[in-house]
Amino acid sequence: MMSAQSAERFKSQFAAVAKDLASRNVSAQASTVSAGVEAIGPNAASVAVILRGTQSSPGKPTDSAVLALRVALTKSDGRWLVEDVSPIHSR
Repeated sequence: MMSAQSAERFKSQFAAVAKDLASRNVSAQASTVSAGVEAIGPNAASVAVILRGTQSSPGKPTDSAVLALRVALTKSDGRWLVEDVSPIHSR
């Protein structure tokens, strides 16, 4: 669940990419490998998430990757909502 503002921002940032992938019949999926709370307060939290993703397209081998993401959460009306998702860059 995302906050309304975050959902709109997410849609606008990835709309062109999603349209391009769909036009080429590319499918993708990801599953969570691990997640852990980095920081938590009464109204905000940060969670590190490791995903294993696969991407398939007709006539090409499946591409797999491990993705590390930082998920910023905010508490609204007693519920934790996703505020932002960003990559965790390796050093």
